[in-house]
Amino acid sequence: MAETILSMFFYSENIRNSKNNLSSKTIFLYSIPFLISVMIAIFSTATHSLFYFDNGYNRGPAYVIYLSILSLYLLHLVVNSIIQAQSEINPSRKQKLIQMILFPCMSGLTFFLSVFFKNYPIISIGMTLNLLLLHLSVLYESITIDPLTGLNNRQRLLDYISDKIHNPIEDVYIAMIDADNFKYINDNFGHIEGDLVLKEIAHALKNACHNFKRRPYIARYGGDEFIIIIDGNYNDITNLMIAIRKNIQDLNTDKKDYNINISIGLSRCGNQNETITSLIHQADQNLYKEKMLHKQFLQQ
Repeated sequence: MAETILSMFFYSENIRNSKNNLSSKTIFLYSIPFLISVMIAIFSTATHSLFYFDNGYNRGPAYVIYLSILSLYLLHLVVNSIIQAQSEINPSRKQKLIQMILFPCMSGLTFFLSVFFKNYPIISIGMTLNLLLLHLSVLYESITIDPLTGLNNRQRLLDYISDKIHNPIEDVYIAMIDADNFKYINDNFGHIEGDLVLKEIAHALKNACHNFKRRPYIARYGGDEFIIIIDGNYNDITNLMIAIRKNIQDLNTDKKDYNINISIGLSRCGNQNETITSLIHQADQNLYKEKMLHKQFLQQ
């Protein structure tokens, strides 16, 4: 049980600090309470401090200390996960943080039930269910999340669009976004640099959408194409597109030997007779028109 909680604790810390690996010193400090709980469990066979058998399973005086140590790990996990989940803009990491919040809830419930059902392995059952749910969640993420950018992938996007156009609450806009001259970056600076550009674009899109009053749905459609699904009126959409273009322009610095630019094509779903194919085709056509305008401007 203690090993499972410690593993989940470090798993949550790695999610929260995805950009910086935990130092050896930090890992050691976090592990001290766990080592104390392990020592209590090891010596309990001789001291009966944690548990002993006398006409059945009985808990010793150190059980409260043992349980308190594990509870501190869970409390630290849930508090920090809640704090970061509120400001997290990466949908994949946000989902993982929410799962980390649910883990202590189920663990706390099993701890509570174990007080009344001492002769049953309630906590072990709860931990097993937690790990099963986490495994299913990770499996689902591998199917629906784009591994490079952390955005929703194409299949998840199509499912989302299908649901939106058949259950529209208000006007739904589709913005198709494409990186201009992306092939030039790949051919002249390498595919690794190209992948970095895609990550930067994805981050710029997430930052712009994070400040939008209705959280848009962002996905990588394929290659250097991204799609955003937005609820709102035309003025809202226009302001969001302005914010996106500004964020993209901010990516261009003197340190780069190239500029990152994008083209955007919009389509609007106004009724339930629209199809996914027609909406994406319309956005793609408008995207193509803007790309042609960009090329004509550069040739002048």
